[in-house]
Amino acid sequence: MTNLRCRQLLSMPKTITMNLLLMTVLLFIQSTLGFAPPSHRHVATLHTQLQQKTRLQSMQRTSFEPSETILATLTQAIKRPRGLSIGIEYASSTQHDVSILSMQLRKCNARAIYTSNLSALVSFRKEQETARGDFPGPVPVIYWGECWREAVELGTNVLVLDYDSSTENSDLEMLVDHEVCVIWKVSEIAQIQILMEKHFGNVFLLSDELLFNRDSNNQDTDIEQLQQQLSAVPESAVLIAALPSMLPQNHELTMGKVLSSTERIASLLIKRCCVDDDEDMKYAQFVIDGITKKSSSTFSMTGLTGSTNGHFGVSSHAGEVKWRRKLA
Repeated sequence: MTNLRCRQLLSMPKTITMNLLLMTVLLFIQSTLGFAPPSHRHVATLHTQLQQKTRLQSMQRTSFEPSETILATLTQAIKRPRGLSIGIEYASSTQHDVSILSMQLRKCNARAIYTSNLSALVSFRKEQETARGDFPGPVPVIYWGECWREAVELGTNVLVLDYDSSTENSDLEMLVDHEVCVIWKVSEIAQIQILMEKHFGNVFLLSDELLFNRDSNNQDTDIEQLQQQLSAVPESAVLIAALPSMLPQNHELTMGKVLSSTERIASLLIKRCCVDDDEDMKYAQFVIDGITKKSSSTFSMTGLTGSTNGHFGVSSHAGEVKWRRKLA
């Protein structure tokens, strides 16, 4: 009879089994100490609270660790065997069709697309999926903006979040449930160490405060100081640096090459690279080639620009490539 009862208990759903075990313990306490037994509803409530607490503790331990597939895809895209990879930001708020731009960016060797435009996010993801099995294959489409909860609901599985120790537990639970890979934007090296110790992920976007001299008008980088700071970062950390676009004298190319020399920066994000104008692809090709190729950064853009006056999108007599776009 006892063996039959044990088999019946084992065959029950876990929730029912746990409740029965709790009832047994509480009845034992009552018979031993004389306490009044709680109601079945109270036991069920206690069990639900215990489940929620256990899940939260487990979530805080594993936290933002995405599925191995998502993490491997992201890391493979932004971490090249040699040299830097280049990701671009699409910064337009319009709802134009970006499928052609998406295809062109993939073919010009952009390794990631960042955007805060939810409509464009969906369109980029849809077009990139059409390249699965092709070469080059799809690149990660990464949400970087304030409406990240809506982006998660729309299906994005990679997003950028600012480091914030006060992140709500409900937010953590949402990210875990949707298996989202988070790229953490950090302003201090210590934040990287904290996040990695908590297993919150290993991909980080370095802020301007970390990269550039605050007293410099040209956003120069003290490479020795930066290397010293990065020496404290665990080797397993994947670091991304963001650069402004279309600087005077094409200074973003110089900065990209300088950051590449640290050998710790895995990828660059070119901010406002594409803004939905006729220079999007011209500039994207220019900055990707200018940073990743060994040839001189002052080269002709003939064949990409369609310009005939030699002033916009082509090298001027001073060696600077000038652009028509007026950055906001």
